Amino acid sequence: QSSVNVIRVDAETGEERWAMLHYPQDLSYEDIQWGPTPPTVTAAGGDRFLILYDTGDAFLATVDEWAQDHTSTGDVTVEDLEHEMPCEYRMQRSSSGDPYCLLLTSSPEPEHSPQFRASLFDRDSGEPTGQALAVDAAPSIAETDEYYGYVDDPTAVGNDALIPSAALQGDRPAIVLPAEAGLTAVEMETQESLWSWDSGTGAAVGAHVVPDVLEVVVGVDDRAVGIDALTGNELWDEPAHGPVFGVDDVITITDFMTGTTRVRTTHPVG
Repeated sequence: QSSVNVIRVDAETGEERWAMLHYPQDLSYEDIQWGPTPPTVTAAGGDRFLILYDTGDAFLATVDEWAQDHTSTGDVTVEDLEHEMPCEYRMQRSSSGDPYCLLLTSSPEPEHSPQFRASLFDRDSGEPTGQALAVDAAPSIAETDEYYGYVDDPTAVGNDALIPSAALQGDRPAIVLPAEAGLTAVEMETQESLWSWDSGTGAAVGAHVVPDVLEVVVGVDDRAVGIDALTGNELWDEPAHGPVFGVDDVITITDFMTGTTRVRTTHPVG
């Protein structure tokens, strides 16, 4: 649709709320309906949402009041960022609100050595902050394509790889990357490894950091795994046949086979 809408569902009660984040009157119908990709909407912390159009236009929408009826729009404040967000649609925003970019480089040149590149960005200017992270990719990872944010496996979605700096009691965050044996967490400032986790089945992709419980959740071989974001210690392991993701202090595991949804907050799923 031409308008950008979101539905908010309370994880405990199932209660729904609605908001129309943006109606792009300055973009043509063809730009929206028939462009290469639809608008991308990502959580920006709290009730804020980043909207990125394929044209490069970027907006930050803040829901001041959610509507109780789907026929209402709610009360929303929209800020035009007035600059193109870097990294095109690979731009991501963590659950802590930090904008960042993570990609895996590629080149037709035989001598090219693929690397993970990660940068933090200032929301107002769109300019990078600090030194970019550059980590050589393992050979098995290098065989994937450059669009690292896209994951085919339905059990590995919600790719928020950033461990917030506040959790690490420092000025710079860490980022969770696929490794030859599973996952590794690398500090953005020092580019040193914080921890490594062995999946038992090789590299894992689409790891998702849930900041308020400081856990990393990832889907591997039809199972969901919870990992301590500070130590890399495996905390729990559950069967999963659908998307696995987390926001704030809630981790959701869906199951396409049975049509069930399980929610974990402070206690293990089960």
